[in-house]
Amino acid sequence: MRRAIFSALIIAATAATAHAEPASLHGDALRQLAAGRTVHLHSPYGVLPVSFNADGTLSGRASGALAAYLGSASDRGRWSVKGNRICQTFVKWFDAATHCLQVRQDGRRIHWQRDDGLSGTATISGNGAPRETQPARAAAISRR
Repeated sequence: MRRAIFSALIIAATAATAHAEPASLHGDALRQLAAGRTVHLHSPYGVLPVSFNADGTLSGRASGALAAYLGSASDRGRWSVKGNRICQTFVKWFDAATHCLQVRQDGRRIHWQRDDGLSGTATISGNGAPRETQPARAAAISRR
């Protein structure tokens, strides 16, 4: 009897651990996650809200030290989904280079990793955002 209970607990713990892994997002799931929403990236210099418009344009507004780091208080650009990555290009920010990110969703938090290894988390807000993706708090960007 004890062995059966112990086995059941091990199976339940394994299932809970597997379920806790953030879900990788691809194609249409990435489009649905981003389109019409604002992504709140947290950096050592502050939160950077970036709006992903349904028409493939994006815009952001930074303040204080974050604006100084980025080189301007606001910028705009384009975004698209390529396979399992969301790609974005700003006019001024991030050297006006295209950066593609793999994205995983973990409840309210989004985990991302750019092709160059930069990674971090964000939260999402916007029209029609599912309850589990409403803003909670963002975590710091870190370099791998």
